Amino acid sequence: MKITVLYPGMELSEQDAILLHTVFLARKAVFIDRLKWEIPGQTGNIERDQFEDIATHIIVTDDDKYELLGYMRLLPTTGPHLLSDVAAFADLVDSPPRGDHVWEVTRLFILRRNAEVAPYMREVLRAWGRVNGVTEFVAEVDKFVLSRLEKWGWHTNVISKAGAQWPVVIIK
Repeated sequence: MKITVLYPGMELSEQDAILLHTVFLARKAVFIDRLKWEIPGQTGNIERDQFEDIATHIIVTDDDKYELLGYMRLLPTTGPHLLSDVAAFADLVDSPPRGDHVWEVTRLFILRRNAEVAPYMREVLRAWGRVNGVTEFVAEVDKFVLSRLEKWGWHTNVISKAGAQWPVVIIK
């Protein structure tokens, strides 16, 4: 597997631009077409929002063909981000944390069931956090992912009320 990390403001190679466009196509297929998310202003065959220019994109591909295997987007919580600035979470017990040491994970997906992809993405996220001084991540996840986080070795703290359809969780 190969990891590609795209940072805000970096100049993209032609291959990186194509890969990022592939991510936006996959995000539409996953979040709008399959999960039926209603994202204001979305038209066409890609899913993008106002956070793309401040986001760090972590993309996992296979080694040979650059076939997309998984993706996660990271947003700093020191500025605008989904959990505090866009989504209204009436079912939160506590406010999502903010600070230089906390980043939001959004749009996480794994396209192909592969026993190696999830652990690989976990280790990449942990390594990225260590290098960047990030000790906590916050995310809105579905119940399937929530059930897997502890199994994958994460320490979690759910800050949503019991029974929330998309629990908000602090991940350490």
